[in-house]
Amino acid sequence: TMSAPDVSLLAKRRFGPLFVVQFLGAFNDNLLKFALLFLANFGLYAAAPEKAELLATVATGLFILPYFLLSALAGQLADKFDKAVLVRAVKGAEIGIMVLALGGFWFQSVPVLLTCLFLMGVHSTIFGPVKYSILPQLLGPQEVMGGTGLIEAGTFLAILAGQLLGGVIPPWEAGLVATGVAVLGFLMSLAVPSAPAAAPGLPLRANVFKGTWEILSVAKA
Repeated sequence: TMSAPDVSLLAKRRFGPLFVVQFLGAFNDNLLKFALLFLANFGLYAAAPEKAELLATVATGLFILPYFLLSALAGQLADKFDKAVLVRAVKGAEIGIMVLALGGFWFQSVPVLLTCLFLMGVHSTIFGPVKYSILPQLLGPQEVMGGTGLIEAGTFLAILAGQLLGGVIPPWEAGLVATGVAVLGFLMSLAVPSAPAAAPGLPLRANVFKGTWEILSVAKA
């Protein structure tokens, strides 16, 4: 039976940590992007709005590109390894990305910040299949629907919060906040319970283009 989201799940170890990890990751994605756009619009390119506009387009494209290129590989990783281990690896990488972004904001380096945005796109692409496929392993059959609803609602709020904060604090402060949030996300990921691999023997396919093409072919059919 379909149930309304059970908010008490948030207090349980099998769901709460994953919810927080996802919330903080979505928050950071948007804080980074909007702080970069804030820096461009009101700082670097204040006198050249067309440049700021172009940067906004490039930033969005770079963030989405990994979804297109790496979704097939991300799905394979989610099946091949313990999902809790993957969550920790992805969150550990996020700390490095945000430290790099902090440097990018401090030195006002657009190439460094665009690189960080691309890397956060990679981070979110790999985390995507993990967060959805881990839920049936950690929750009961009656809880999966409600748990997914809570994750979606949390993500929506995190996106809003990241966008709002990215527009009101100085960009280098956004870098500091993002680094702190990444550390918090990693610490929380340590509490995500183990979710053993569904297919540990699965060979990883190096050809990301072929995998992407196959996904698109299935979607078209």
